[in-house]
Amino acid sequence: MAKGKAKKSVKIDPEWQSVIKRNYATACFSLNNWLYLADDLIECATILESRVEETFIRARARARGVSQGPLAVHFMLIAYAVENLLKAAQVRANRFRYEQEFKDYEQMPKELKTHDLVSLAKMVGLKVDLQSEDLLRRLEQCAVWRGRYPVPTAYPEFSGSAVFSDGKQYKVTWFGGKDVERLKNLIEAIRTELNLHTLRSRLTRKKIERS
Repeated sequence: MAKGKAKKSVKIDPEWQSVIKRNYATACFSLNNWLYLADDLIECATILESRVEETFIRARARARGVSQGPLAVHFMLIAYAVENLLKAAQVRANRFRYEQEFKDYEQMPKELKTHDLVSLAKMVGLKVDLQSEDLLRRLEQCAVWRGRYPVPTAYPEFSGSAVFSDGKQYKVTWFGGKDVERLKNLIEAIRTELNLHTLRSRLTRKKIERS
């Protein structure tokens, strides 16, 4: 694509425009759509857990050529799952307002476009201490670029630091051996505190409890 060339808009047949808009609104403001996609993302992330553990074992053994790729991708999937859960809570609380905004502006509400997990968590009433903010900031970085690209779109972000709610700057590029457990606890806490469990998530939890 040539530099500065704007992306062309999709042309929609006028006869279908109202149908597509109505279907979009139905899909966007459906609580279950956000919850079920979170379930799918968590299932895919679970498949990677053995690779994550293998990566840490090799790193502890100081093996050569250990890639952090599986860790970043695992974090990316969990980040998207957390994002979907938090946005599900937003949709449930603000559905009528969002529907009206969509009718007025024909765009997804701004609150549903962000990847800022800390802001989303606070919007839905979750308490975010420094420890949980660290986990959310690390997840967010992997969602925005680290789990998808070798570099971010803006070079300052490559410093690996983020400004936290206390105004201080901390590193968010590290991974820890207990992250998988911490992420599972985070998701369970979000589901429980915000009442976002699905039948699938409850069955998964029972299966884990029995094992």
